[in-house]
Amino acid sequence: MMLDYSIYAALAAVVIIFFSSAIRIQREYERGVVFTFGRFTGVKGPGLIILIPVVQQMVRVDLRVVVQEVPPQDVISRGSPRVGVISSRKGVNLPGTILDVSPLTAKDCADFEFGLRFGVDWVTLSFVQKAPDVLEASGLIGDRGGLVARIEKPAAQAVR
Repeated sequence: MMLDYSIYAALAAVVIIFFSSAIRIQREYERGVVFTFGRFTGVKGPGLIILIPVVQQMVRVDLRVVVQEVPPQDVISRGSPRVGVISSRKGVNLPGTILDVSPLTAKDCADFEFGLRFGVDWVTLSFVQKAPDVLEASGLIGDRGGLVARIEKPAAQAVR
């Protein structure tokens, strides 16, 4: 009789351990990448996550940005800090390179015209890499307003 209860107790303990390994709690700043039989099956957000034990595994990914002090140096060869999440609308810096693209997009030209039509006194231009960039913008503005240019490259300083 006592043996029967110990078998039930052991079976209950195994079931509790099995089901407790299936439940995960994901924090707000974490995401979980779920693998079923080693193959990617999805991404889970914050909250209560239920997995099938043995069949599914979840790898937690921390989305917090870690800021590290890096002493000034010419080249970072090893141990560089981890970069955060890559997303759209970010700039890329290419030192010593002049890109053969205009800093003015079609939307920028339309915005210039809109502002100048309503009497804007000054227009700003960023990411100036070469002298023709400033000349292109001043040609659009004409005598309707002033131009403030943010010089990014030494080659753009040729225009006064």
